[in-house]
Amino acid sequence: MPSNTGDPMRILVFGDSNSWGWVPRDDDQPTVRYPAETRWPDRMAAVLAGKGWPVDLVVDAVSGRTTDLDDPDTAAICPPMTAVGFNGALALPAVIAAHMPLNRIVIMLGTNDTKAAFGRDALSIAHALVGLGLLAGRCTGVATAYPPPDVLLVAPPPLGPLSEATAEDFAGGPDRSRAVGTHLVPLASAAGLRAIDARTVLPAIRGVDGVHFTAEDHAAVATLVADHAT
Repeated sequence: MPSNTGDPMRILVFGDSNSWGWVPRDDDQPTVRYPAETRWPDRMAAVLAGKGWPVDLVVDAVSGRTTDLDDPDTAAICPPMTAVGFNGALALPAVIAAHMPLNRIVIMLGTNDTKAAFGRDALSIAHALVGLGLLAGRCTGVATAYPPPDVLLVAPPPLGPLSEATAEDFAGGPDRSRAVGTHLVPLASAAGLRAIDARTVLPAIRGVDGVHFTAEDHAAVATLVADHAT
């Protein structure tokens, strides 16, 4: 890992709609993304740069992405996406290979795993996140001499009050999501990985749909991750 002497850290953020920058709505109509300066990955990079740690930032974020689950329901309404296109574990090795060399990968996934259709509990989601971290730790690209990136896992903030547009898909999700970080931190430690719980700075997502960040939520997550990214 570079020291804070001016050498940039190359950081990959691997995430879902909240890393992409989805602007929350209280209906089911198409949305837009926040400008880069609002989104938490760019804000994290700015915080680190202000501390003397310049960042070469790469963001790979797909709205609807899960840890390791195919999602045929979302694919059905988002052609030409396919069910496997939302599976983070299937995408991760190629994404890392595309962006090597990397100093660090920050993985924040699990929000979409709380959808009712998947029937997952918080412990299962935490295990899936650890699985992604272990997978990332084995990725060295395609015939390169680079080491795998250091891994930082982030348990996403719990869901907030759901809107009519999200209540069915995420039924029970707020309760499930609150315990992900509680399970993740010790599981990651036992696996030799670093993990943080965004619930410590954001007890619940404040977007009007209960699923997506407000600008203030992005700022809170950015500060937390920056504090642990070096």
